[in-house]
Order: sequence, then structure tokens, then C-alpha cells
Amino acid sequence: MGDTAGEAARWAAFSCALVPAALLRYGTSFAGEAGTALGLAAVRHPDGRAPVG
Repeated sequence: MGDTAGEAARWAAFSCALVPAALLRYGTSFAGEAGTALGLAAVRHPDGRAPVG
């Protein structure tokens, strides 16, 4: 069985990269994509650690 916290961090980083790419692919403006990427990057861990993505 793998490290659950590490696995969650990897999925979070993957999602932070995938969502903006998908938005651009399906026609969202670059400004909208950049705003979404910044919003995802700003999400902090509940114990105050730095963002994952």
C-alpha cells in the first residue's frame, strides 16, 4: 500500500496542471485559464502548508 498523503499530493499537482490545460483546449480564454490556475495554486493545505500545485 502506498503513502496516502504523497499520493494525494501527486493527484493535486496533476489536477492543478490538467484543469487549465483542459480549459484552454475547450475554448476558454487565456485570461480565464490563467485566473483558474492562480485560484487552484492559491488553495492552501488546512494546516497552513504551502500550495501543492
